Amino acid sequence: RILIPLGMKSTSFKPRADQRENLFQGHGFDGKPLPDVPTPTMIQGSGGLYSTANDILRWMAWHLDRASAKGAEVRLLDHAAYVQRDGLKTVYGLDESGHMDAMGLGWIVMMPEGNRPLILQKAGGLQGVFSYVAFAPTRGIAVFITISGPPTTSTESPEMNPTLARVIALPLTALSLLSVTGIASSARAADKMLQEAVDFNGAIMFLKFKVPGLVIGAVRNGEVAVAGFGRISDTSKAAPNADTVMRIGS
Repeated sequence: RILIPLGMKSTSFKPRADQRENLFQGHGFDGKPLPDVPTPTMIQGSGGLYSTANDILRWMAWHLDRASAKGAEVRLLDHAAYVQRDGLKTVYGLDESGHMDAMGLGWIVMMPEGNRPLILQKAGGLQGVFSYVAFAPTRGIAVFITISGPPTTSTESPEMNPTLARVIALPLTALSLLSVTGIASSARAADKMLQEAVDFNGAIMFLKFKVPGLVIGAVRNGEVAVAGFGRISDTSKAAPNADTVMRIGS
């Protein structure tokens, strides 16, 4: 009902044999590689999919296709905010990837603030592969980043758990990219710069986070761009690309 209509032929809970050579290898907080563990049935309702940048870009483009009547009702329901933060006594574990103003159907909703547009986003991780997806429906732009290990940055502080600080640094940086790029997206002429923006920001993140591998992709005004940095695994010198199979945590 989702994968086939969108043409997401490389997304499943079990990679094909021909995809194994291009499988993103995750790493633990100690930097050591982690084995690829099959997704158990009990968590398939919340995460554990394998996908590629090409497929994720197709999925993101569907979310941004607001002018199309096909799937319009589903998009409206999917992007709606169902639980507002205002009035809740306790909010725990929902601000790590950006301040939660409301909850949608799995999406963390961040209301517009200053130059930042309305953003729906979600972060997740499984077996040492961390992913983040965020999109601004009113700006027609979406960004995703996947890394093959926890990032190491200088943002850690004595007041914050260092493990948590390393993980949340990724989506916080992505949100900054989304906000800036989203403003530029109002001008159609800026679309030709999408690949340059993805390449530049991806390189900065890869150097900053010091991870084994990083894949970044973006959709804007119907155009897509993807870039890969580092290596697919400890046993391969190949850089990840649009067809690299990545684990999606949730």
